[in-house]
Amino acid sequence: MFERPVRSTLLAAMLVMVSLITLTGGAQAARGVTAISDVTAFARDIDWGSFPDLPEDRIALSESPGVVPGDSIRLVLESAPNITWWKAIDAHAWDGSNIGWVETKNANHGPNGMTVRLDDVSDIVLAKAGFLGVYKGMYRLSNEQLRQKAGSQVTFRWQRD
Repeated sequence: MFERPVRSTLLAAMLVMVSLITLTGGAQAARGVTAISDVTAFARDIDWGSFPDLPEDRIALSESPGVVPGDSIRLVLESAPNITWWKAIDAHAWDGSNIGWVETKNANHGPNGMTVRLDDVSDIVLAKAGFLGVYKGMYRLSNEQLRQKAGSQVTFRWQRD
């Protein structure tokens, strides 16, 4: 008796959900660099000791001291050849705005880097594409953590997700 209306309602709900997800992902792609800032609020706070085996990913670190002035840090992102989904490092100013980002995707495995002044950056977020390609902030390193690597180049190599 209720089979047809229930089926129609479920189908309609699924279509609305897919449309919203598609529009959200499309909006993220269209907005480019600002899109990732919208989804980093849920990133887990981590420290340097959290690497390489993070809760959902494996990200290896390498550090080269003395590469940049002592008031800065150089952040480099690479991904393993088998990693083709979008990955990024997103740097935020103290007011929450985006001050820089680097990414890898598809055949672009990096290295892609940016240098940020430690007085300007409040944190960085390591992010990746999640379900249906929607950007997802995964891991956050605070300014306090970044200052421990002042003057260095830190390379994040995304090895597994």
